[in-house]
Amino acid sequence: MPRENMTEPVRIPLSRGKYAVVDTEDFPRLAPYSWHAFHDKKDGRWLAVRGERIRRNGRSITRNVWMHREILHAQAGVLLEHLNGDGLDNRKANLRRSTRAERYAKRGKLSTNTSGYCGVTFYARTGRWRAQIRCDGTTVHLGYFTTAQEAAIAYDRKARQVFGEFAYQNFSDTDAVLDRGEMSGGQG
Repeated sequence: MPRENMTEPVRIPLSRGKYAVVDTEDFPRLAPYSWHAFHDKKDGRWLAVRGERIRRNGRSITRNVWMHREILHAQAGVLLEHLNGDGLDNRKANLRRSTRAERYAKRGKLSTNTSGYCGVTFYARTGRWRAQIRCDGTTVHLGYFTTAQEAAIAYDRKARQVFGEFAYQNFSDTDAVLDRGEMSGGQG
């Protein structure tokens, strides 16, 4: 898209010295509210949220209104994601609807990970690295490997095959790693 047709994003101030980035067209609708920075301890991301007073069963309560959901007019139960992983980048080009499977595929390695790679664990019984991936609720064993990197490459290949563009990749360019001859193969 030519640069002259694009509008510059606008920053909306939040609490804790943070800012949310939104498209110029969304700014007038969002700016009148007092938005706050929320730190999601599960995944470490920051999100923009405001409170809204509503009446439920004759009582007044405050419910959270998430900025990214407000921008896309998302109904309850509809999953959204920030494509670049930045929860404060609420430009429409960075937001999209997603399924649970797509979100699971992109989640990356867990905080308890010790190999440094998604889908890779050390299997003490054999003294080798095991690669596995979950798809459609089933764990698929991909083989045992001499190094964690070899197992990670096997994971990347299968993740691309199963999840396509939504796949989390341990390496940004698995093919380049293979071209350098850094994988000797695994055994199931």
